[in-house]
Amino acid sequence: MTFLSELDKAEKIWATCMDMAVDMKKKGIAVDLSKLKTCKTLLAHCKTDPHADFDELRDFHESINNIQIELFIVAETLGNDFVLKWDNEFKNINNRKSRYASTIPQSEFVPGLPRDKKWIRID
Repeated sequence: MTFLSELDKAEKIWATCMDMAVDMKKKGIAVDLSKLKTCKTLLAHCKTDPHADFDELRDFHESINNIQIELFIVAETLGNDFVLKWDNEFKNINNRKSRYASTIPQSEFVPGLPRDKKWIRID
């Protein structure tokens, strides 16, 4: 497993959690999105920092797993069909059949370059 493949999977998990939360809101269930926004910030940091590593991604997974648990506990009030629908969405991520496309950008900023040298960009 490479870091980028794990990052891609993490992004798909986040998107699925967000869609589930939005679907729950449409059905009249109050959902706190602040934790999901915090996870998105952590995910964005992992995507843009060229020195990000598996430890930071592990922090994201711990947070998003807690959010998933909370969402599924609340989702039980909407019935078994709703829970099964979203359970299948999460299983599809693990089976690489997700409906979400990868959006992982390559970082253009390279920290740590000496300032006293002249650098050019080659595309």
